[in-house]
Amino acid sequence: MSRPAHDPVRCTDAVASDGHRNFNAIGLAGLCGLVLGLLAAPAWAGTPLVVTNFDDSGPGSLRAHILSANAAGTPQRIEFAVTGVIVPTSRLPEITGDVTLQGPGIDGLSISGNHATGLMKVGPTGELRVLDLSLVDGQGQPGDFVDNFGAAVANHGRLVLERVRLRGNVAVFGGAVSTAPAAWTTIIDSELALNTAHIGGALYSENGRLEVFDSTLHGNHAHAEGGAIAAVNPDNRNHDATNEVLIGRSSLRFNHADSRGGGLYNQGRLVIIQGSTFEGNQALDSGGGIRSVGVSGGPAGATAIYNSTLSGNLAPAGTGSAIDATTVQGSTQTLLFHVTVANLEGGAGWALRGPISARHSLLADAGGNCAPGPHLITNLDGSLASDGSCPGFAQATLAQLALAPLADNGGPTRTHALKPGSAAIDSIAGCDDSETTSHTDDQRGVARPVDGDGDGIALCDAGAYEANDLLFVSGFEH
Repeated sequence: MSRPAHDPVRCTDAVASDGHRNFNAIGLAGLCGLVLGLLAAPAWAGTPLVVTNFDDSGPGSLRAHILSANAAGTPQRIEFAVTGVIVPTSRLPEITGDVTLQGPGIDGLSISGNHATGLMKVGPTGELRVLDLSLVDGQGQPGDFVDNFGAAVANHGRLVLERVRLRGNVAVFGGAVSTAPAAWTTIIDSELALNTAHIGGALYSENGRLEVFDSTLHGNHAHAEGGAIAAVNPDNRNHDATNEVLIGRSSLRFNHADSRGGGLYNQGRLVIIQGSTFEGNQALDSGGGIRSVGVSGGPAGATAIYNSTLSGNLAPAGTGSAIDATTVQGSTQTLLFHVTVANLEGGAGWALRGPISARHSLLADAGGNCAPGPHLITNLDGSLASDGSCPGFAQATLAQLALAPLADNGGPTRTHALKPGSAAIDSIAGCDDSETTSHTDDQRGVARPVDGDGDGIALCDAGAYEANDLLFVSGFEH
């Protein structure tokens, strides 16, 4: 299987000698080689294996073709001459070769565990690419620790899921997909919905590399941490290219954690988020959108967020409704670059609990922006807040910030548009996230800067949205 077009080795450019990440050295251009295009096709030539029936074994079955593909010693492609639902009675054979499953479309074919069994496993030598089908209703086995990872796919090798629906899967670790140490999972243009786990409702990564691009994760549930995603570091490994988590141009919406991290739980990992929206996620304890913690004696829980929106997330029993980065062990680093944090209706408690540093970001939470305490929220440059709770931030009221409700304003994810006259428009002289790196686009992909206030000078806007369609007092459209 060919590797992604982006080169993760570049991520190590900003790693300090102690193995920890120096965020000031990253910048948008060095976002760990985050390229949001599709992966190159695997090196495959020959006659595909074709599934011709719904049987669980025997000639023409999916199980039989996986065994044949593993034994081939060359990349193999499995196609389907049937549509409907294939229901294996136990997990399909472990993938040990280079195998592609090419389905007819997510509505055309499902592989279902029927709430009785897990579906697939990729071994340490295996490479699996799944395209255009659904993996649904997988079930981890109660009391079986080994078979309670990733009810749809337990990955110990290389896994690519592209245009795949993962729905209704249940396990202890990663309801849909688990990623083991040294494994690599890439998810593109896919839907992960209504999956459930103890940790990592949809996705669980234990020091394996995880990439989620152009995908939607919604309605997933964790009984403990990570309603949608849990990335943990039990081995105290330093951050490097093999264990990073990249989330790009994706939506995490209305996921729920009974404890911490309604959208994302980060324990001692490096997570980089670009062009994404966390909306309406909830954690009963803390970190409605994101919870980031360190590892005792190990690396910081490090989260860098670029050109993204956190809106309407809740932590009713705790604080940090959008992001909680406090930790009782280890340390955390959380940085916001051109990020919009909003809860226009309030009632969610403090939006941010530190330590968190923000640059060119916009905080508009009617319930309060920055929690008090020793872990402060720091303004690196050009950030605005709707109250006086954030020392060093320029202050503007919610009315002055004039955010429109979260909506589809173009681009792959929902954003808060800036209404005409917003104090965030043209409020920043430069669009850089460090001393040398500039943001050339907003969350939607609209070029920055734009002359949003009509004074003839193009300056950048604070937050994830660059106003480019305003009506000026003259009545002429910009």
